[in-house]
Amino acid sequence: MIFIVTLLYVVLTYLSPASLLPALAPYRVMLVLAGIVAFGILGSAATSGFPWRPPQLRLMVGFIAAIGLSRLAHLTIGGAISSVLEFMTSGIVFFAILAGVKTLGRVRIFLLAMALVGIALLTRSVIALH
Repeated sequence: MIFIVTLLYVVLTYLSPASLLPALAPYRVMLVLAGIVAFGILGSAATSGFPWRPPQLRLMVGFIAAIGLSRLAHLTIGGAISSVLEFMTSGIVFFAILAGVKTLGRVRIFLLAMALVGIALLTRSVIALH
């Protein structure tokens, strides 16, 4: 389940439902999906165990903290919160991939989806150019 939601979140992060279907913009689809992914990460961690061993995990948590602390150093509390929230799009993808992409087959499916997203973005940019 977490794999499907992760795949959907990553694909929609790049394809942006607000730009594809502007009528969906007021419903904040990506925010709702990010919440579902976050709960999926927690559920996956509770049931099958979250991979806490990779050193990249600690580095990502430190990086997220550094983003907030760098804004706090300039005494902008609102800027710290907004900076961390803006970066959490990438952070959620990182944690969701750790939680959901655990087999070689899932890695291949994920990479195929990313290749198709790349082709879709390329096609949209070529169409917009002409």
